[in-house]
Amino acid sequence: MVDAGGAERRATGIAPGSPTGARTCALGRCGAGPRSSWQEALAGQVRATLPTCAAGARRPSRPESRTFGSTFKNPEDPRAEGRTAGQLLDLAGCRGLRVGGAGFSAKHANFVENHGEATTADVVALMSEGRRRVKERFGIDLEPEVQALGPVPIPADWRSP
Repeated sequence: MVDAGGAERRATGIAPGSPTGARTCALGRCGAGPRSSWQEALAGQVRATLPTCAAGARRPSRPESRTFGSTFKNPEDPRAEGRTAGQLLDLAGCRGLRVGGAGFSAKHANFVENHGEATTADVVALMSEGRRRVKERFGIDLEPEVQALGPVPIPADWRSP
């Protein structure tokens, strides 16, 4: 990708060959086209295009507040019957659920919001309760999508082998 200053940058979150959708770039939807067609774009053109791309990437189901993004990966388990982690959390009664200052968004259950003074312990406890409810209702173990930095007590058994 090219940044607003015209410098080439690696696009994070976009895996080669990944389908259009979550965690992909909106450049194709806003007319910037594939890299070969814009690699020599002038900085002004890039600056003019980026706001359009960013606006196109926003989804109405995402919370307006600051979150740390998608909390759990979408399960590949056949028992999910194609449902996303957010849909499973919602059906398990987690939408709007709070632990301390952390809560699953009322707009999208797979996003954790800080409602003031949330601690890491609050977030981990909330995630644990969400996992427990989904496991109890559907028999599915949700795997965290967030990555912990530093000594955060996320149980090792939450990760797939």
